[in-house]
Amino acid sequence: MGAVRTGNLEWAAAGASRRGDTESGDRCLVVPLSSGTLAIVADGLGHGEPAARAANRVINTVESATGEPPLLDVVRRCHAALFDDSRGAVASLAYHNANQGLVTWLGVGNVEGRLLLRTAHGRYLQESLLLRPGILGRQLPRLQPSVHRVTPGDVLILATDGLSSDFADHLPIDAHVDDIAKDILTRCCKGTDDALVLVMRYVEHASCR
Repeated sequence: MGAVRTGNLEWAAAGASRRGDTESGDRCLVVPLSSGTLAIVADGLGHGEPAARAANRVINTVESATGEPPLLDVVRRCHAALFDDSRGAVASLAYHNANQGLVTWLGVGNVEGRLLLRTAHGRYLQESLLLRPGILGRQLPRLQPSVHRVTPGDVLILATDGLSSDFADHLPIDAHVDDIAKDILTRCCKGTDDALVLVMRYVEHASCR
C-alpha cells in the first residue's frame, strides 16, 4: 500500500505471510482522534486463518471504540475480546497527542517499537519500546506506558517478530515512509513467520505551515 495521511501523521505499512501460507496473522490500524492519532500493530499467535482471526478481533475492538478512551483501557478491551479465543495475540500501541507533542506507547508481547528522533544531516537517536511478556486473551502483564516528546520529522516504527530486530538500523530517515516500510520488509523479513511493519512520521498540521 502507498502512504496515507491521517491528521498529523504520515504512515505506510508493508507485510508478508509466512513462506508457504496464503494469509497473514499480522494486522495494523491507524485511527484518527480529535486530539491526534492512535496506532496499533497486532500479531495473532501461530499462523494462517486462526492467527488472522485473533488479530482481526484486536483491530476490530480498537476500531469500534468510541470517544478517546485511555490507552490502558484500549489494551484491556482487546484482552477481554480474546478471552474465548484459543490463540490470543500480542500487540503494541502508540497514541500521539498532537496538541502536546507527546507519544505514549506500550506493548504486550513481542511486537517491537522504535522511535527515531531526528537530528541533523539525516541522522537520528533511537529509542526502543519496553516490551513486557504477556498475551492478550491469556495473560495481561502490568501495563506501564512510556511517554516521549516528538517533533515534526520524527519517525515511529512498529514491527512484528517476522522481521529481524535490527530493522530500524541505518535507515534513511528522510525517505518517504512507503519506501522505508518496503525497505525494511525486503531487508529484514525472515520468511519463517508472518511479518508486518508500520512506519509513521509526525508532521505539522496544515494550519501550522
